[in-house]
Amino acid sequence: MGKCPNCGFVNSSPVKNWRYGVFTVQAYTCGKCGTQYREYYDKSGKLSFILKLQKGKGYVKA
Repeated sequence: MGKCPNCGFVNSSPVKNWRYGVFTVQAYTCGKCGTQYREYYDKSGKLSFILKLQKGKGYVKA
């Protein structure tokens, strides 16, 4: 369950999951404001950081 970094809406399930190096990535699209963001989890399952899509800049740290 991902929490939108823009509006705080809790999304129930990710759009896509994949592995990226040591991280497990979950991609979400907010159901309320439409923001696209990715949550990166380490091997232990702890949330490491969140990147959100920013127009004209790509994915930036949230």
